[in-house]
Amino acid sequence: MTLRKMAGLLAALGLTIGLIGSGVGAAFTDQVTANQTINVGTLHCIISAASAGTIAGDLKSVSYTAPTIMSSVAGSAPFSFTVQDTGSIAARVHVAVSSPAAPFSSILAAPVPDVTLAAGASNAYAAGLQWGVLTNANLNTTASVTYTVSCLESTAKTPPSTNATNQTNGWANFTAVAGSGTVTLTFHQPRPFYACFEYRTDGNVPEQRLGTPPGSAANPNPAITDGRWLSVCLPGIGNSAPLTLGPTIGYAEVRMVFGAENDERFDWTRVNALP
Repeated sequence: MTLRKMAGLLAALGLTIGLIGSGVGAAFTDQVTANQTINVGTLHCIISAASAGTIAGDLKSVSYTAPTIMSSVAGSAPFSFTVQDTGSIAARVHVAVSSPAAPFSSILAAPVPDVTLAAGASNAYAAGLQWGVLTNANLNTTASVTYTVSCLESTAKTPPSTNATNQTNGWANFTAVAGSGTVTLTFHQPRPFYACFEYRTDGNVPEQRLGTPPGSAANPNPAITDGRWLSVCLPGIGNSAPLTLGPTIGYAEVRMVFGAENDERFDWTRVNALP
């Protein structure tokens, strides 16, 4: 029976068949892959140093028992510790201070301004207990203070410029002359709009921040989390009068993080005093 006759017979029986064509069909397959790997950075802080006491094996805490007070006169028991960012992500360091019983108080006063640490950087805190004149009511009592340090992801953006770049571009900048225990700063604004420079000496000293208590004044740039520091603002083209910081400092730092132009902002720039 021919194929044509077979198809006709199937049609008569109510069936149909489709004729695709002659030959044998085959499907070839192959496969390739693409892969991407991404790593998440680390956020990690430790106690890297302390003036006294014992740092725990995990470097996450330090304990110090000060010598027994043997006199009723006012005094203090200073104690410093250093927090270091050992991760790969910049950390915003926040310190909470407990309230010791009167007449004792913390040398490191709350609120402690947050500090942003780059990976590998560290910050020292001058802490400890201090007290006024003691009375019989204070005999055989104990006082303590706890500093709880939190390392958080920093959301602050790094300013886009540097002081050296600004000098090259003819933008707002500062110049410095180092003396014996002093640094003399002069601020320059070559363009006709506001430029504001903050300055400090010998690092993170809370008393150099603005506000009452020190450090409570917010920075005009909301992305800056460590408050507003002493500053000089130039309203337009011109130079400031020389400002000498000293007479016994180790270094001075200047930054420009608020003002009219975003492109010319720069982070803390250090100038060492002469020994």
